Amino acid sequence: MAPIPSAGGDIRRRPLLSRRLRPVLFAAVGLALLGGWSFLRFGSISAGLAYLRGYRVFAERDTVWAGEVAAGTEATVAFQLRNLASSPVRVLGAKSDCACLALDDLPWRSRRGPGGK
Repeated sequence: MAPIPSAGGDIRRRPLLSRRLRPVLFAAVGLALLGGWSFLRFGSISAGLAYLRGYRVFAERDTVWAGEVAAGTEATVAFQLRNLASSPVRVLGAKSDCACLALDDLPWRSRRGPGGK
């Protein structure tokens, strides 16, 4: 840096943003833009991240608690699926770790386009 002459002596100019702060600022601005795009396009940041990972259909919550269920009784739970694709999607099946799960409402067809539930 070249000194700037002044009445009180030489004053050195400092850069507006230090070299250490620039990457942090750019990353923060990039994350803010990504979050804003996700929220405006899909309604939530998690939906935008799912889209960027390549998922076009995903469950809003991947786990639903059915509560305490006594043996021999039934409990009904619902999963909300979101379609981020530009065309309708048909869900043919699901996977579970529990053999006691029955999938009654399949196959299921989504509405057309992003946001289809």
